[in-house]
Amino acid sequence: MEKIVIIGRVPPPVGGVSTVVYRQSEFLKEKNEVFLFSEFRLGHLFQIIQKILFSDKIYVHSISELVLLLLFFLFSLKKTIVVDHNHMRKYATRPNRKKIVLWLLSKVLCIQLDSQHLLEAYGPGFKGKTKIITPFYPPTKVELDKAELPTNVQTFISSKSNIIVVSAWRLIFENGIDLYGFDFSLDVLKELEKLKENIGMILCIGDVTYNKDYFDKLKNKVTSLKLDNNVLFWENCKNSWVLFREPMIYFRPTSTDGNSISILEAVHFGIPVIASDVIPRPKEVKVFSYSDIESAKKAILQEI
Repeated sequence: MEKIVIIGRVPPPVGGVSTVVYRQSEFLKEKNEVFLFSEFRLGHLFQIIQKILFSDKIYVHSISELVLLLLFFLFSLKKTIVVDHNHMRKYATRPNRKKIVLWLLSKVLCIQLDSQHLLEAYGPGFKGKTKIITPFYPPTKVELDKAELPTNVQTFISSKSNIIVVSAWRLIFENGIDLYGFDFSLDVLKELEKLKENIGMILCIGDVTYNKDYFDKLKNKVTSLKLDNNVLFWENCKNSWVLFREPMIYFRPTSTDGNSISILEAVHFGIPVIASDVIPRPKEVKVFSYSDIESAKKAILQEI
């Protein structure tokens, strides 16, 4: 039995990475002694240091200079596995900080990348240090037992002929662009509604308090497009995968991505997935040309 330390956020808030961290910890607990640290607090520092020093293996689900430096000074990088869920992109415009981070990462046991395209951020010197590993664990028995759909979501599903799901843990902008493509999704739905009047779209958002102004703009856009009867906002949604047990389509029009946990969950439950072509997608996924409404509409219609 190994002593394993996992450093990474767990729900809440619910997001792809936090879900992976939670499920990994539950999976590893079956045969190991697992210590999970979801946040670093000064009051817990002694305990964290103690667990790190006496651990056999450490998983870090972020690329944080602070965490990497702590592990460096504790002589623990050599037993550390860093899991990169597309975190290196934040250093694309910070070359000096990137050099420091890459130097620290060169000391770790291994870097697990959740998608092949993430190798580009590291360079040829990391070929022997990196592994491509899909970071997917299916929902745990506890999650499955607790999972249920709110009454308003059930009512909405039963009232529609076809359902499209779009999800995000937060409404996030990157380089001025709606990362998860909610605005674009509404434009696509408007075109589909002209052909399929009884089509519905469920917009799942884990934390609606973040970027609240934009959330309000999306609600106003639904009204301006006359889609009030076709759109349901599932606010503070904790488990969008619960929807995937019903017949529907998962739509992922992101501007960038890692190996999306939501996509892998949808594939796991056997529903069609349509995603933007900004990165290589799993073979089960049908892709459309990013930001092209006609391309997205065509891909969705082929699944309806």
